[in-house]
Amino acid sequence: MTTPDVPAREVPLSSTPATKPEPADGASVEEIEADIAQTRAELGDTVEQLAGKLDVKARAKQQVETVKTNVAAQIGDAREHAADYVHQATNALTDDAGKPNRNGWIALALAVVAIGAVITAVARRGR
Repeated sequence: MTTPDVPAREVPLSSTPATKPEPADGASVEEIEADIAQTRAELGDTVEQLAGKLDVKARAKQQVETVKTNVAAQIGDAREHAADYVHQATNALTDDAGKPNRNGWIALALAVVAIGAVITAVARRGR
């Protein structure tokens, strides 16, 4: 049986018989025992794989971990992109000394006007 943390070995399931033929009629006891041991091992692998496919809880946990990993990677990418955009905006709005340039002052003025418009609209709505 597999544990939830350890995935089952991938053994292809097939409805066709094994490629190795059964021992001949005159086979020795050792050959028959070796064939039985091999058949038991193959059967064990098949049962293990089937049990893994039927273990819904373990498969759900594995899917949750996959989604968590993907979301964490996407969050990291988003943070990198946001930092790049902030850096680009800072460069566009400031000079080499870090002081606002002409574009920076225009952006600041537009922000003040927008904030003033929002405050005015909220104040008029409250009357």
